[in-house]
Amino acid sequence: MDRFQTAILEAIQKRRSGSFKNHVTIFNSTHSGNDFTSQVIVQDKVIAEIVYSQKFFDFTRGEIQQVEEIIVNEDAIQDCLGTQARRVVNFLNKALFV
Repeated sequence: MDRFQTAILEAIQKRRSGSFKNHVTIFNSTHSGNDFTSQVIVQDKVIAEIVYSQKFFDFTRGEIQQVEEIIVNEDAIQDCLGTQARRVVNFLNKALFV
């Protein structure tokens, strides 16, 4: 796993927001408007929502959060017209559920 993938994974697991290379952005639960999810955005399209199993989070502690599921938006992935969105989703599925 390279630094780019590690940074994305850490942002999801600790419910942090961030912009990364290759037009990838993570919005944490505060910015996504839902306390229980984070959004994965590629090229300004929400390609996936991360649903956490723990329904409350203390942002002051910054503990690693358990991901319950990833809801993938296939239409948004197709709209990106490239493989970057698919690569991000495949990476997250492997890293979070293996």
